[in-house]
Amino acid sequence: MNNLKFHLISLGCPKNQVDSEDMFTILKKEGLIFNPEISGSDICIVNTCGFLEKARKESIDVIVETINYKLNGDIKHIIVTGCMVNNYKDSLIKELPEVDYFLSTFDESAIADIAKNKLDVFAHIDDNNDNKNKNNLNNSREINFSGNLNKNVNKNKNKNKLTGKEFINKGDLDLIEREHFNLKRTAYLKISEGCGRQCSFCIIPSIRGQYKSKSVEDLKKEALYLSENGVKELILISQDTSYYGVDNNIKDGLYILLKELIKVKKIKWIRLMYLYPALITDNLISLIKGEEKILKYIDMPVQHISDNVLKLMKRSTDKRTVLGLIEKFKVEIPNIALRTSLIAGFPGETEDDFSELLSFIKETKFDNLGVFKYSDEREAASFKLDNKINAKLKNERYKALMQLQNSLLPEIFSKYIGKNYDVVIDNENNGSNIIKARTYFQAPDVDGYTYIYLENNSGKDIDIIGKTDFLQVKITKQKNYDLYGVIYNNRL
Repeated sequence: MNNLKFHLISLGCPKNQVDSEDMFTILKKEGLIFNPEISGSDICIVNTCGFLEKARKESIDVIVETINYKLNGDIKHIIVTGCMVNNYKDSLIKELPEVDYFLSTFDESAIADIAKNKLDVFAHIDDNNDNKNKNNLNNSREINFSGNLNKNVNKNKNKNKLTGKEFINKGDLDLIEREHFNLKRTAYLKISEGCGRQCSFCIIPSIRGQYKSKSVEDLKKEALYLSENGVKELILISQDTSYYGVDNNIKDGLYILLKELIKVKKIKWIRLMYLYPALITDNLISLIKGEEKILKYIDMPVQHISDNVLKLMKRSTDKRTVLGLIEKFKVEIPNIALRTSLIAGFPGETEDDFSELLSFIKETKFDNLGVFKYSDEREAASFKLDNKINAKLKNERYKALMQLQNSLLPEIFSKYIGKNYDVVIDNENNGSNIIKARTYFQAPDVDGYTYIYLENNSGKDIDIIGKTDFLQVKITKQKNYDLYGVIYNNRL
């Protein structure tokens, strides 16, 4: 059992990444050693995405690639978990017999039993490894581990409920350990599981079940643990962040949660993602406006603006509500950065509906915008809708939406040029004299970045890199979705 090595490949969304981080933490606590390369691993875990056909295809491709490593003797065992397993487990077992174990997303804690060698499938694992060193899988799928796993803040086993005072004093807490990948200073905090909505295009409720909020107390403990391990930016994620607490009959649940999270002293930024337009309250808007730690950034996927399409999507909202909410944000918080996601080519989307969507983008001028081509998922209610949009037209509409947004970027970003902003550092220069960072209006992976060229600054500025988490930067220019700047003040 000692010295077993594991490799983990995490696919899909940030919510899936948190699941991977949970499994990673469990395995490390059980004494397994993380292997950054797939070759030479005793166990390779693939955490799949099953939301869309394209994501399932990618997951299958990665599993097959992993199987090839096993057949070549470079790894010993394969565990496949994640969303795709929940809905397609029987088919996967039949089609992929080389996989040793399929684990649903609801049973991820069983990874500890596997690690302890309690399951017969791993009873024959040999601790002695003599594998050849071969190339990794694609680096975009690999875990970038920051190396802080051996820290254990969980020293006190006090089980009493928390008050605000106790929460600030970490010595009194039984903290919830959870490591984070990829970004040293930024971590996702998943506040719930599942979804209580019935959007016709979405199969998340069938994959993940109904909405279930995590307790405020547990989220506090998790946030404090992350903060004690170098995290400065918390990104709150969920299938529907604004729904938080509704399942427990808690009114204004997200507002209540945020009031507690802002007490974590070492967290400087809190970013809100996946806010469904419904249930965004005046209390929440007021808190975002007045609380320095909560970024003036709202990710609110509206999917469409035509009432005809919104009704077909079963979005439980309408154009008037969405426009009113956007206007309220802009009036109450003038420096608010708005991001949204849209679906192109939904069944029944007419030319008038699409023109309405184009006008909406022109008028609103979202700081950041993502577009997805409609995927006709057999398990989704929209699969039974008539008037499907053919692939060619769907692609044309997708391109038109993206081209429009691209054409608006110089105007949208002009308000930032020449101004100074705090940025969180995502990576040090690593000898390239370029810092990759983000402002409050840039979320990781989905938005652009702010690049800082150190040669435009004095030598003392270069010396501080690696010694600070934030810089103050003057934005000098924009290129596509990215911004460029110079260090303005290094005293942060």
